[in-house]
Amino acid sequence: MYRDLAAQDATKNVVIPANRGNLYADDGSLLASSVTKYDIRFDTQTVTKKDFDENLVPLSKGLSTLFGKPSSYYQNLMRTARSNKNRYLLIAKKLGYSDYIKVKNMPLFKKGSNRGGLIVIPTTVREHPMGKIAERLVGNQDRNTPGLYAVGLEGVLAMEAFITKDGTILFNEIAPRPHNSFHWTIEGCETSQFTQLVRIACGLTPGSTAARATFTMDNLLGEHMGDVPALLNRAGVSVHLYGKAESRTGRKMGHATWQSGH
Repeated sequence: MYRDLAAQDATKNVVIPANRGNLYADDGSLLASSVTKYDIRFDTQTVTKKDFDENLVPLSKGLSTLFGKPSSYYQNLMRTARSNKNRYLLIAKKLGYSDYIKVKNMPLFKKGSNRGGLIVIPTTVREHPMGKIAERLVGNQDRNTPGLYAVGLEGVLAMEAFITKDGTILFNEIAPRPHNSFHWTIEGCETSQFTQLVRIACGLTPGSTAARATFTMDNLLGEHMGDVPALLNRAGVSVHLYGKAESRTGRKMGHATWQSGH
């Protein structure tokens, strides 16, 4: 019985978010990075009365110099907390590494957690050195809803998937732009992906995405260019060539679209 109670009280499962790496623009600019921030708290009860009395004023002066509040503010804050037996007094939040080291080496705190009452809580946060530009490109976590990310995209976001013979949908990729897989929307939808992008860029409401019918689209690669004249002569087939000067095997040169069953 007591062993079960001990295990229940001593075990706690937590999710530790993985650190994400750096993201760079093609010119080498840093768009996003994971950095460690530090919350500083103070256990006022683990400190002896002698150490507290001797270090209160110099510690308060150090905090005042670093954070700009009067020394008297910190003296009153910590005296009140000790009187109230506060073991988790907040001193500062989200400090960078250099400021964290300064606080860690201040009088009393430099004695460590057991004798100095210093409590350090590191957290990993996502920063965007280029501000809103980076957030629009790589997304930004909603600070009011952890785990929810705003893409920061204005325009068209395409998602490509494959359907297997048994009906399973396999996700392949997303693209923040018109995508080759949706070129069929030029003929097949009331509003094509290209028209949709222009509408949004012009501040208009999105157009209807309803399909006019079921359409088939084939890519035209370099080795298919000899078939283009015949395709142009087929009724109901729309041929789009991309104007590339050089044709070679495997290179995407255009596409053809037609209503399925025709």
